[in-house]
Amino acid sequence: MADEDADADETGYRTVELAVRESGLEWTLVRPGEFAANWLDYAPDVRARREVRRPHGEAVSRPTHEADIASLAATALLEEGHAGRTYTFAGPQALTVAEQVRIIGAAVGAEVRFVELTPEQAREEWYDPEQGMDHAVIDWLLDLYGRSVGGDGAVADAGDFERVVGRPPRTFAQWAADHAEDFR
Repeated sequence: MADEDADADETGYRTVELAVRESGLEWTLVRPGEFAANWLDYAPDVRARREVRRPHGEAVSRPTHEADIASLAATALLEEGHAGRTYTFAGPQALTVAEQVRIIGAAVGAEVRFVELTPEQAREEWYDPEQGMDHAVIDWLLDLYGRSVGGDGAVADAGDFERVVGRPPRTFAQWAADHAEDFR
């Protein structure tokens, strides 16, 4: 199994990606890292209480700006030479959850507290099957966050992005500034 197939197994998209590859159509796979926009789920708490409640404050990721995902996808669609390629990339910085909360606070011009939850507290607070947050999803998230504690966020780096788009990806601080009004 090639490295990119191992990556697909890890992300859970192997079945879809195999179907795309075997479709007979031209294809390009775009595999961004964690979406920075996932932080918008915490915007109501930041607006109401100036806090983020989450487990694993030392979990590390490389948040990826949605505009960078769009830039790479547009380049792959509009320029020649991308058919049959797989691009894996993420934001330029490995940041802990607690650091990302501080960056959001700086963008809104106010202190935003990080409240460390235990996994049990997170299970209790997050459970909302009507919104798709059932026990299986919560356990998957807790496992994902737990495995990235003390890591370097190196699931992917900015390499493919810079090579394809021709510039570095946006930082998380840029993302937070772009979305500051969502958190105010």
